[in-house]
Amino acid sequence: LGEWSTAGLDGTYVLRLSVARTDGTLETSVVQVIVDNIPPSVVLRAGEPGQVFRWPDDDAIPLVAEVTDNIRVERVEFYHNGQFVDTDTGYPFGYEHPINRTGIEVFTAVVFDAVGNSSQAEIQVEVQRASGG
Repeated sequence: LGEWSTAGLDGTYVLRLSVARTDGTLETSVVQVIVDNIPPSVVLRAGEPGQVFRWPDDDAIPLVAEVTDNIRVERVEFYHNGQFVDTDTGYPFGYEHPINRTGIEVFTAVVFDAVGNSSQAEIQVEVQRASGG
């Protein structure tokens, strides 16, 4: 019948198909579609800005992904040093990472919206040995 390029579009649209039959009758069908070409955005936080965690006194790094989308966020995936560790599908989107060593830990949050658009954010977190530990 035809193709509709949705490049550059965003929002709710109504499509109408009209068919003229050979007997002169007209048949019409209408459908509402949502076009989402805008990826979600994400900011990844780990405790207070610049916070240094102390091991073994601190037992976990609280990660929070602050996400926004024009329609709906589907999920947030969390990665630690490039390895997948968790998925969260509900607000607030977060993950508690257990601390078991000192050093610099790298975390990534990848947010997906309802149609698969995605974006990501990364944060580095420092873990030091607690004094006297």
